[in-house]
Amino acid sequence: SSLGSTFEVQMISRELTCGASNWQDVSSSGSACTNGNGVPAADACMQRDNITGLTWSPVQSTSNWTAAKSTCDAMTYGGFVAGTWRLPTQMELSQIAIDGIGAVASSYFMTKAQMHAGLWSATTYSEGDTDAGVVDISNSYLDYQVKSGSHIFSCVQ
Repeated sequence: SSLGSTFEVQMISRELTCGASNWQDVSSSGSACTNGNGVPAADACMQRDNITGLTWSPVQSTSNWTAAKSTCDAMTYGGFVAGTWRLPTQMELSQIAIDGIGAVASSYFMTKAQMHAGLWSATTYSEGDTDAGVVDISNSYLDYQVKSGSHIFSCVQ
């Protein structure tokens, strides 16, 4: 059976303002995620979590789970070829909260409001094929929702 949109599990709670030293702007220009000079180039902003070594793309537009997964799998961003990006797991999304992603929040990368909105994860509900995990990374809440719903997402490599 499906858990629907009401089942939530608190994974861990962390402050969003810690951990700036855990993150590195690895944009092609070296500062596209934080400069204030207009909208950066389409493939400019990327942040690396120095704890896990994973590199994160900016938040992508709202879509259903299947489209989010396909977009990440086919993404050619930041000079990387298709197949190097993927939709992150629930654990990876929870980990970036622990590692202080809020310290690098920006309109070019991911805002604190987007961190709270819930992002699609590659994690699917184990007892059915219709639901996937959505993680509110501001506090690491996991909520299983139907894959046909709409949420924002970020890709990782």
